[in-house]
Amino acid sequence: MQTPSEVLHIGADVAKDEIVVAYSEGSFPVRKVANQRTAVLAFLKALPVGSRIGMESTGLYHELLAQAAHRLGFIVYVLNPKDARHYAKAVGLRGKTDRVDAELIARMIAHEHTTLHAWIPPTPEQREMARLIKRRAKLSSLRQALGMSIKGLDGFAADLKVLRTRFDQVIARVDERVKALLEASPDRKQHVTHWRTIYGVGPVLSANGLTPSSACP
Repeated sequence: MQTPSEVLHIGADVAKDEIVVAYSEGSFPVRKVANQRTAVLAFLKALPVGSRIGMESTGLYHELLAQAAHRLGFIVYVLNPKDARHYAKAVGLRGKTDRVDAELIARMIAHEHTTLHAWIPPTPEQREMARLIKRRAKLSSLRQALGMSIKGLDGFAADLKVLRTRFDQVIARVDERVKALLEASPDRKQHVTHWRTIYGVGPVLSANGLTPSSACP
């Protein structure tokens, strides 16, 4: 059993229903924790103060663990999955299972935490902006797929035009909401103005620089 002075480096492979947890120090064998508030809190409260906990960004599934760990004072790292894959290649790790992924993240946190950015909970406005930008990307993809699916079929040009117009209207409403969120905060507005000075960066991409995903290393 660890003493309060010990600090662990923990890697968590997070799924919808279950979290696989590994410790880089080998203090405990790999274990599984239900991705539910009661189980997550019980697990966290048994850890030494100051421990570092890393996990990949999963969209939604990692949020319970990240938020609970941050509130309890642990140092949290929410990693970009691409960075974790690059790290795996760099250390020669080829297998990919929940256990291997958790052990890899634990190793990455232990050896690289000084170069990583600790996670900070996003504001409600950042959360809404992130959701809007993700939905916008999905709508744009669906609009394009719609055109490809009907392309070459006779007699559907008018219908396609109506559907595309409707998609454009919804996308425009999303853009208006993102703009309103940006205008409401001088800091966010200034940040976006800076991004827009970069060639090829439009309003959506510049706003995406303010969303929680951008905080990941």
